[in-house]
Amino acid sequence: MDEITEETAVRMPDAEESATLTIGGGVPVFAITRRMLSRGRVVEVAAPIVIPGDRAVRVDQIFL
Repeated sequence: MDEITEETAVRMPDAEESATLTIGGGVPVFAITRRMLSRGRVVEVAAPIVIPGDRAVRVDQIFL
């Protein structure tokens, strides 16, 4: 992979997501779209990856 990009939004879950994740309707979720590129071409897109906001930690590392 040449590049992996993740876009993260925080939102309230829909009813199906609440049931699947066994969370209450008041618990926000992270909705993540992950794109993987190789030589400038998209080779995989994972969307949406939905995880409970009360049980997750996002770690981002930036190289300059």
